[in-house]
Amino acid sequence: MKKKLILAVLAALLAAGAVFAFAACGLNSSPESVVKGVLKAGYNLDAGKYVDAVYFENKDDKKTAEEETEEALSSEVLGEIFGEGGELSVKMKGKLTEFEFTSDTVSDDVLEAMRAVYGDYIEEIASYSVTYTVELSYEVSMKAGEGSDAALDASGERTLEDQKQSGYVYKIDGKWYIEIVPADESA
Repeated sequence: MKKKLILAVLAALLAAGAVFAFAACGLNSSPESVVKGVLKAGYNLDAGKYVDAVYFENKDDKKTAEEETEEALSSEVLGEIFGEGGELSVKMKGKLTEFEFTSDTVSDDVLEAMRAVYGDYIEEIASYSVTYTVELSYEVSMKAGEGSDAALDASGERTLEDQKQSGYVYKIDGKWYIEIVPADESA
């Protein structure tokens, strides 16, 4: 009985450790993970994942931003661009095949300047540079609205090699974010 109890406790500890390890590797766990998450969100057209990478001073703005981003990507809204009754459907999936990431903590002067703009809640700021390659697959379907019979259906694959990006990420409440949205700005 004692042996079974010890095994049960060990199993529980291992399970808890696995959950903690998984949580620690999340989107906001490091400068690298948040940048990688934003890239993936972009080429997979995942509005929710992108919004998760942004810090909102007003937490209610986060839900609004996610809804507005998803609406902007909806076929109904995009179809309006092509006239009444127009339709547009875009599906895209991507896979990072190369990802070279570097980051450096910014100087105390830069940190203090950013704190003066946003507030003392910024714990740390890192500058980053990334070079990556992504393999994309896509499907696009477009039909013009009333008065036009123009239509397009396309699909395919494309590799974007040696893409470069740089910028800053912000550590707030122990998590990393790609951007800060102040409470007084609309989401």
